[in-house]
Amino acid sequence: MHVSLSGHMLRSMVLNGFVLALLAAMTLAGCATTLVPGPGATPVPAGRVTGAAANAAGVTVMAWPEAWTAAPRSLSTIVTPFLVTIDNAGRAPIRVRHDDFELVSADGRHLASRSPYQVTGFALDRAPYPFLYAGPGFGFYRPYRWSWGPLGDPFWDDIYYRDPWVRVPLPTADMVAMALPETVVQPGGRVTGFLYFDYAGRSVTQVDLTARLYDAAGAPLGVVTIPFVGH
Repeated sequence: MHVSLSGHMLRSMVLNGFVLALLAAMTLAGCATTLVPGPGATPVPAGRVTGAAANAAGVTVMAWPEAWTAAPRSLSTIVTPFLVTIDNAGRAPIRVRHDDFELVSADGRHLASRSPYQVTGFALDRAPYPFLYAGPGFGFYRPYRWSWGPLGDPFWDDIYYRDPWVRVPLPTADMVAMALPETVVQPGGRVTGFLYFDYAGRSVTQVDLTARLYDAAGAPLGVVTIPFVGH
């Protein structure tokens, strides 16, 4: 049986294939570098990832740069997320504010920590089931389907074709719920959550996480610096 495709159909298939390939390449390129504890850092393993810790004035700051697994999965191509725990073993209550943290890169850039509500726009993620669609009946993603008419020619059918990439509005509910809370940590207490730093770049070689520590009244207690290197 002879199968023929119109020029319009071929152009549409090629264009869609090119766009998907380009998007996939962009997503993969965005996560080329993995950050690991740098020389002299105190490693802190946690499941599949390893962070590092440092302390000052009885306060220990622990940070894990590769811990984000929630929505959107591609968050690390937009910002540089760090899971941070602050453990207050000192005598004074300490304040926690996003503005008290930053990343300093090897080339001198100061990357601010942002509230999740400051991370706007959208992320590009793979659909959960990129080769399936839900609609009348059930079937697979495909650029065309077979016509059972007399000619037996395939034809373009948008009902049967769905883009396996989805736009995820930011911030997501996960980003808000899992963010490091801005609060006061009493002696003996601790707090954990994610910080969303300005994007460090996919080929960053080194960043230092810096935390400026203040008591509840705003008096400075010290500075914690934790080095990480690109791997």
